Amino acid sequence: MQRVLVGTAMRFLSTLAARSHHCSMFEGGDTLKIVCEQVILPNLFLRESDVEEFEDNPEEYIRKDIEKSDSATRRRAACDFLQALCIFFESQVIALYSQYIEAMQKEYLQNPTQNWSKKDTCIFLVLALASKGETQKLGITKTSSFISIPVFYANSILPELQNLDVNSLPLIKADCLKFLIYVRNQLDRDALVKSLPECARYLSSHNIVVQTYAAHAMERLLLVRHPADQKHTAITKNDLIPYAQSMYDKLFQILTSDKSYENEYVMRAVMRFSSSLHEGVLPYLNQLMDKLVLILRRSSRVSRHYFNLRVCVFF
Repeated sequence: MQRVLVGTAMRFLSTLAARSHHCSMFEGGDTLKIVCEQVILPNLFLRESDVEEFEDNPEEYIRKDIEKSDSATRRRAACDFLQALCIFFESQVIALYSQYIEAMQKEYLQNPTQNWSKKDTCIFLVLALASKGETQKLGITKTSSFISIPVFYANSILPELQNLDVNSLPLIKADCLKFLIYVRNQLDRDALVKSLPECARYLSSHNIVVQTYAAHAMERLLLVRHPADQKHTAITKNDLIPYAQSMYDKLFQILTSDKSYENEYVMRAVMRFSSSLHEGVLPYLNQLMDKLVLILRRSSRVSRHYFNLRVCVFF
């Protein structure tokens, strides 16, 4: 009941903040500072129930997190309120939260195991502040002029993804992969090429959410167009060939496991990777067909429509 009340109240405040004839109520005295620090920030932190869902119900966590079906949560309401405030007070809001972002980063680096929630909130906050426009197809398409996405990615996200232990702090790894998914069109080709093998490594994670986000990130990266030539993708078949066997091994290891063989994000990654290889896929066709026939036999016993459809596309 309290969760619903808080969410409703913040949505009402979001409506006021987004309107020019009401926004003045947030700029007097310390009002903006109090709202940002005492109303929005506390509601951006993950709840214990969110962590439990990440661990115990990964499919529901993915549905809420990456498929954006979390509209009723406190966190989403706080994010919407934050973005509404940025319409008229962007520079003030970002200046205020920049201090918290820096402080939370430092706390996390001092003790990652204990302070992982600080990093989680930091990543969520940067995405909320930086995004000025996004679509399901392209991710973030317009960013704030006050935040450099490439710099934050290079300094705070990529180093996390380069951690050799793919099973450490799985929720943070999932956050970093999600960040990459959303900002992919704001990164240059070098950053994308450098990120792809890191995504591939996380296909070996024991955590289903991390596996899924890694596969989804791979598939999305392969769709990014080259900035100088929109007819071609930024990542080419020559970038993929050195990793082809390893990629297929990891993707099919997930699809043939008992836990994740119906994972449509992984199946989509197989399709996109094969398509992006062009004629480079030919040496792998026999093993592809063998694996896909096995998966099709298993999937015929389940009712996962979109997964079955993607398997059938290969045939």
